[in-house]
Amino acid sequence: MSKPTAAMEAELPRHADVGAPKHRGQGMSRRSPIALTLVAKAAETLTLVGLATLIPRALGPADYGVFAVVLAVVGIVSTSLSLGGPVLLSRFVPVAPPAERGALALALALRIARFRALMVAGTIGVVAVLAVVAPARFTTTAAVFVGVALALDVAATLVYQIALALGRPLLWSFRFPLQNTVLVVAAIALHAVAGVNGALAAVAIASGTALAAGLPALGRQLRPIWPLSSVPPGALRFGILQGLGGFFVQIALRGNVPLVLLLTGDRAKAGFAALATSLALAATFVVWQVFTVELPRLSASARDDPAGVEAAAARLARVATFVLVPVAVIAVLMADPLLTHVLGERFGGVQGPLVPALATLPFAGLTALANQVAALRVRPDIRIRTTGIGALVFLAAAFIAVPQWGATGGTAAFLAGTVATVLASARELPQVLSRSLLMFSVAGAVAVVAVGKLT
Repeated sequence: MSKPTAAMEAELPRHADVGAPKHRGQGMSRRSPIALTLVAKAAETLTLVGLATLIPRALGPADYGVFAVVLAVVGIVSTSLSLGGPVLLSRFVPVAPPAERGALALALALRIARFRALMVAGTIGVVAVLAVVAPARFTTTAAVFVGVALALDVAATLVYQIALALGRPLLWSFRFPLQNTVLVVAAIALHAVAGVNGALAAVAIASGTALAAGLPALGRQLRPIWPLSSVPPGALRFGILQGLGGFFVQIALRGNVPLVLLLTGDRAKAGFAALATSLALAATFVVWQVFTVELPRLSASARDDPAGVEAAAARLARVATFVLVPVAVIAVLMADPLLTHVLGERFGGVQGPLVPALATLPFAGLTALANQVAALRVRPDIRIRTTGIGALVFLAAAFIAVPQWGATGGTAAFLAGTVATVLASARELPQVLSRSLLMFSVAGAVAVVAVGKLT
């Protein structure tokens, strides 16, 4: 694959709101949204606790398995269709002159929206075929709710990506606390009335609520300005390649849940895999969110001080890793008695799948760092190669392990894909992903697995 660095970097505007730095890192603003992100993530953590405890307890293993599969499918597809997620807008909009940022964001958004609409329509068609071919495992009702939720969630994601690029991290950061709160309340209430179909409807309701909350807040900044601002050459290609990398990431992160259902036909096992994966991803996404909201700030200085912004990202990854390794070890020690107490004996089968899922936590900082540096260098080809390797390893491991070990095989494949992605990233970016940090992460993952086997 060709390397777009020189051509694409040449087209990036030179109007970042920073002065020329005197030495590494000096050109970056000291005002960072990290603190805001951590507050939002603390709020989101409370809602994730509800997703991981209240909903499984109310729905039971079988209905929760169906609910989790629908939620995973919507999450995989919505994120994969995000055309590079927030990275595209956050990489190009902040470096435009301030007066032109709203127009550029609108121009990019309209082009992204057309692409996403076509892909959503195609995905809904695939889901419909799946419901016809395998109705016992993926019902028509589930397919309908996936389609509705997907359309709403993709639109909401675009709105919040624009908000982040335009310097509104508050709106971006509190999207999921709001959406998850609605999801928990609606799923429990509607399940009591309409059973599993009511819980599935809650997925669409939550996505629609997020869209309704975010769209009016951006109305003034996105009023049409004619003619529309021109899109920087290479920007959409960058976004498409980032989106392909995002698809590979989502396959490795969330693919084990639908694969457990499809390969075993056991809804309860799918629920166990979903619960274990969601607990691990809750901590992983805290780290990734911090990197995401830092990207606009770092992008503004990336041209003038590339070494400084990469050093700042590497420091953040080190802090994340040093925090998550002990967190993962403690979590695996406490998980069995805590989950049994909270969820009851019906969810005793989650302990096995939880061990390999928690073993992915020591790698969260490294995966975030690799993605951040690839974006700052305008090198989406790096992300495609590394995440593509991770997705292939995940799929190979899943098709071998899931029929043999069920939910535990699914999360073991999740771990295998994560490790493969990190090793590929270390080979692509040897000066960024230091050997010492890589070895510390590997040792942390081994410790988690060892502790899990001994408890």
